[in-house]
Amino acid sequence: MRARGYRCQVSEPLVLNTTEVERETWSDDRGDLGFRTVFGGLDIPGDFTAGVSDLEVGGWLAHHRHEPPELYFVLDGEGILTIDGEDHEVRSGTAAYIPGNSEHGIRNTGTSTLRSSTSSPWLPSTRSSTASPHGPDRDVTRHQMNGIRRARSLAKSR
Repeated sequence: MRARGYRCQVSEPLVLNTTEVERETWSDDRGDLGFRTVFGGLDIPGDFTAGVSDLEVGGWLAHHRHEPPELYFVLDGEGILTIDGEDHEVRSGTAAYIPGNSEHGIRNTGTSTLRSSTSSPWLPSTRSSTASPHGPDRDVTRHQMNGIRRARSLAKSR
């Protein structure tokens, strides 16, 4: 099963592997990266938004800002995370807190894929001032809801 992410309010336990979520890619003025929005979305009610981003060598996510704060945890690779104009070197094991409304972006400066996990709380008034890979408005489709039900069913049968 592959879905475009679970961008809906999830009220029951749900455990899944990120490979079950379709990888989306950008290669335009928003950045050059791949990402999987696993749970939530900036405009979807729930507790938070969470996803995984992959920046290939030379990849980047454009500077952007949004109301909720965000956490980055670097899983693999190395790069530069810029927060409000200040560059920070990041590598596997680095955790970063980005305050709400701070301008931030990240670029891969290493020799392998820069992979990071991101999460942020959902706030009712949240609207991204520029594009963010974890916040496009999107309705939850019947296919996605069926995918959630299948994932829950599989989790209960194991």
